[in-house]
Amino acid sequence: MGEFGWPPGIGPNLYLFIYAELVDTLTTAFATVAYVSFISYLTSQVYTATQYALLASVSNLGRTSVAMASGTLVTWLDSWAWFYVITTLMVIPSLILLWWIRHRLQQRLGDVFAKVVS
Repeated sequence: MGEFGWPPGIGPNLYLFIYAELVDTLTTAFATVAYVSFISYLTSQVYTATQYALLASVSNLGRTSVAMASGTLVTWLDSWAWFYVITTLMVIPSLILLWWIRHRLQQRLGDVFAKVVS
């Protein structure tokens, strides 16, 4: 389970909450830096502002539209733990897609990608 999946089953624990928040904040920071770097690389230098704004907006569309239904889903599941497990599993298709396009990225980036991966 994700770091938020098991605390609801354990009960109130300040240290567990602090740990979960630290892990969440740290991983969110790493993901944000990686994402900004990735979409910055994909944009053309001529149209950087427009393309960056478009990619950032499209990437946030799913997050904001799905967030509206999260309360209903938690109510239906009657468990925050299962909600966190399900949302963690929802990331798997994105990870598979990134794994699938890694060869195309490697061809486009060349030596830079090889140094980062190894």
